[in-house]
Amino acid sequence: IKESDMATLVIFGATGDLAQRKLIPAIYHLWNGGYLPKKLTVVGVSRREFPDDVYRDMMCEALKSFSRTAKSGQD
Repeated sequence: IKESDMATLVIFGATGDLAQRKLIPAIYHLWNGGYLPKKLTVVGVSRREFPDDVYRDMMCEALKSFSRTAKSGQD
């Protein structure tokens, strides 16, 4: 991936179970492994509305709960 590459990823249903259990951990592992552009913007769309900081906290907790790497303490 080139340094100049930029991308935007939109997650529909960003507050749902699929996003928390599968999508966010998978995106994290791809980014951590260098497979995604460093200038990646992730946009979450959902029917439920949360302030940005609350949503970030929710996704951090999802990573702690559902991420293989976060569980093993490798990151």
